Amino acid sequence: MGYEYPAIYNFPPFFTKQPNRNTYESQLEQWKEVILGYCKYNKVWALSNSGMKVGSEIEADFEDDIEDDDETEAEADAAANVEGATVSGDDNIFRNDGIKRHANAEFIRDIYTFLVSEHCAEWVGDDKDKNHNHGIYVLWHSIEEWAQMIYEWVDNTGQTGTIMTLYELRRGELAAREEFYGMHYDILVKVLNTLVKQGKAALMKDEDGKIGGVKFGS
Repeated sequence: MGYEYPAIYNFPPFFTKQPNRNTYESQLEQWKEVILGYCKYNKVWALSNSGMKVGSEIEADFEDDIEDDDETEAEADAAANVEGATVSGDDNIFRNDGIKRHANAEFIRDIYTFLVSEHCAEWVGDDKDKNHNHGIYVLWHSIEEWAQMIYEWVDNTGQTGTIMTLYELRRGELAAREEFYGMHYDILVKVLNTLVKQGKAALMKDEDGKIGGVKFGS
C-alpha cells in the first residue's frame, strides 16, 4: 500500500495556478502538505525541477568498500541531482494520470519557491546559482530538527565520543529503523555542519577536504 493522496489531489484545478490570490495561497499550502506527506512516506529526499524523485539513497546501496564510500556516494548524489539525470522511478508528484492533469514548469517553480520560503525545502546546488536548475531538497523536518534527532540517537546508542563514518549514519545497521536512514548525503552534511556550529560534533576531513568521519561530543 502506497502513499494515500488527499482528496484535493484528484481535483483537476489543483494542478493549475489559480488566479484568485486567496485561492492561490491556499493552493500553495495544500501542495506543501501533499509534497511533505508524499516525501516523508516514501523517503524522497530530493525532487527534480519537473517533480521526479531523485537520488534514492536506500535503493542505491553500495555493498563494497563501505568504509571508504562516502566520496563515491557524494558523487552519485550530485549526479542524480543534475537536470535530466536518471531518477529512481517514474513517479512524478505533479502528474496525476488518473485525471489526466499535470502542473506546468512555471507553477512547479512557484511551488518550490514557496516551500523554500517556508523552510520546508532548499534549492539544490550552489547558493550563487540563482537559476535553481537542479530541483530541491525536501525537508519534512528542518535541518535543526534533524540535527537534534541524530544527536539524540547517537547519545542513546552510546556512540558519543566515537568516530563514525557518514555511511554508518546513513545506511548503518543500527540506524536502519531511524527516520533519518537513507538521508541524502548533502542534507546530512548540512545537518552535521549545524551540529558543529552547536559544538556537538567535529568533522574529520582528509587533505582534500573530504569528510571521512564525524565525532560527536557532549
